[in-house]
Amino acid sequence: MDLLSLLLPQSANLERLNELAAKRDVAALLALSRPDAVRPTAFDFLRTGGVYGGGRSGWTAHELSDADGQRKYAVFSTEMTCEDIGEQVFEWKPDGLGSKVEERYDFGLHLDTHDFVIRMDPAASKVMIEDTVTFRSTGPAQKSFQVRLGPEWRVTQVKNGSDQIVKYNQAAGTVSILRPSGDQFALKFTYEAVLDKPEMEGKMRSDEMMLSGACWWPSLARQASKCKTTIISPPDWRSFGHGARIKETLENGLRVTTWDNQIPISVLSAASGRYKIRLDKYGTKTFWTAAIDEVPEEFVIQNEVNAGIIGFYETLAKWPYPSWGSLISSRMVGGALEAYSFATYAKGWLPDIDPHETAHTFFGGVIPNTYLRSLWNESFASYFEQYYFREGVPGNRADLRLAFRDIPLGMPVFKAQAAATAGAETGSSASAIGYGRGGLVLDMLEHEIGEVAMKESIRTWLREHQPGKTGEWEDFERIVIRVSKRDIRWFFDQWLRKPGYSEFEITDTSLNQSKAGWEVAGTLRFNGTPYRLRLEALVEGDKGESQLIKLPLSSGKSSEVLKVQVPFRPRAITFDPWHRIMRNVDSASYAPNLRRSMQGRTWVRGGDEEMGEQLLGARPRTAGAALPTNLNRMILIADPRKNAEFSELLKKIPNGPIMQGSRIVWRGQSVDISKGGFAGVLELPDNQRCVLMFGHSRLTPQLGQANGVLFDDLGRPLAATRLPSRSGELHFDLQVGS
Repeated sequence: MDLLSLLLPQSANLERLNELAAKRDVAALLALSRPDAVRPTAFDFLRTGGVYGGGRSGWTAHELSDADGQRKYAVFSTEMTCEDIGEQVFEWKPDGLGSKVEERYDFGLHLDTHDFVIRMDPAASKVMIEDTVTFRSTGPAQKSFQVRLGPEWRVTQVKNGSDQIVKYNQAAGTVSILRPSGDQFALKFTYEAVLDKPEMEGKMRSDEMMLSGACWWPSLARQASKCKTTIISPPDWRSFGHGARIKETLENGLRVTTWDNQIPISVLSAASGRYKIRLDKYGTKTFWTAAIDEVPEEFVIQNEVNAGIIGFYETLAKWPYPSWGSLISSRMVGGALEAYSFATYAKGWLPDIDPHETAHTFFGGVIPNTYLRSLWNESFASYFEQYYFREGVPGNRADLRLAFRDIPLGMPVFKAQAAATAGAETGSSASAIGYGRGGLVLDMLEHEIGEVAMKESIRTWLREHQPGKTGEWEDFERIVIRVSKRDIRWFFDQWLRKPGYSEFEITDTSLNQSKAGWEVAGTLRFNGTPYRLRLEALVEGDKGESQLIKLPLSSGKSSEVLKVQVPFRPRAITFDPWHRIMRNVDSASYAPNLRRSMQGRTWVRGGDEEMGEQLLGARPRTAGAALPTNLNRMILIADPRKNAEFSELLKKIPNGPIMQGSRIVWRGQSVDISKGGFAGVLELPDNQRCVLMFGHSRLTPQLGQANGVLFDDLGRPLAATRLPSRSGELHFDLQVGS
């Protein structure tokens, strides 16, 4: 018997599970699991954590008894945020841990609506919530089902629509509930939490309740649901929830505010505090900015900026809300979080032009995302960060389409997972893949199908998407194929359903004269997985001629010969000169631009210090009457009407701006120097350069990849120039027969 006991698996008791969870001992947990039910990767969450660092505070194990008394579960829990990894739940049988209850599993139910009543006890840092939730059947009825919240929330009561107690059991943030009868039913959850951890999302303080980022609502498979939010607060507080404000009254010395959101969403927010608020009306919509201790003048700028962004988004689809707000909170743990009718920002960010969080109203809101399968919505929001500047502001469209586009730099982390399946449980790499790689892929897709088809694909998806149904990359793919009338599944296969990026070189370049002119040939060789590429080639001639050639789509073979024909004698060729292909971009190939040139010292003409502060976002340290002797790597700021030396330098920028009285004129656009400005790179002898800037802007100018930009008084670009690459691994100087 003693020998037999040594051969049997160690008992999976709760103490042992908790010990192994704390140690992140994946191998030992697999040894306590049934191999026929548990995948070898089932406990990888202990190693990888979540996309936003979920699990960094450590894991604990908890026992959950099913509400119907039939099953037992092991719940692995950690502090969490609403878009990150959730609790990991496994069936627990006498012979070990069994099948994982995936968070996407819906138990044959859909959660349709929430009706929240939120009360606060600031002295105790406690938040108390009643949530009346409606469910409907979507599959075979089960005796019980599970909802999930953050583990800090304790459910104290569940009642049905007849006000009868419903049996439930809770372990950490996972709650098993006895299912009422019927195809549709309502449950009222009463639950509360003490929110006093400064490093976590969700906080209750003496002057503010911030629930943005916290998992504060009962979630079923992270399904999208409509919600009504009533917040009962001190009378001098302002409260914010999703949707439209439908009620605000003073009752018994308390302020009662109700927000109604008729768009089903998967990620919820709520906030209340002693906020100061600025409201402005633009057209039919109200824009607001609120914070506890921010400068009111900045609120005016932010509302104006947001009105412009949302006005542009309305060219894609009807904006679903009567207002938009920017909520500034020192309780927000870094960055910002979308709430579809508003967004919450960390203190110190605004005012700023932010197309990202506003884009989430469509991508994540109108088309919801659970974050469990992929971060496609973050890809779209990242894509719109530059898309807005090239498509959403008045100016030279061709200029802006070239200059305001991210360089698709391939990064090693992109190899961790395909974008189509890099969800929260992938770990931290999903962030770079979702925000970075996915957004760059959308840029490449736009180049492949064209700006018109891209915009119409986006419009069509927003118009046709079924409300409440969560979206994925495949949904957009079907729209793109239909709108573009092209079968480009190959594009989605290689860029979204495969990890990594293209790794290639071009070798054996040669130049030969032909009957039609001159032919440049080279061999495209892949160092890893072959891709089909839509390469461009910039060919430059001996006499200053140049031509941008779009090559046919490559075959996808490991190597093939490329041929480029031009009517003039070429002296050099550069493949992918505008950096349109995601690859391991050679740093030597970067063309000079403002962003990379603005790394040096700053000189400001005495008397133009305010100009310098506006353009740089900080008070310049050096001011003087005469220009520095050595201009290399300098940022020079002056009113050209008041400094002759600066004015002469400005004339040395090829086809640069000119002053006509108080107006700056450049590339068919003009602004008054008091309501806009110019920034440009000036090439100096011996491969040196400096930056010239002048004008006025209430926000620091947007630069993109431009080496020259004309901007308005909000820093938005009106015209720009960008230089192509003429160096690096894909640039070749040519000789006949070489």
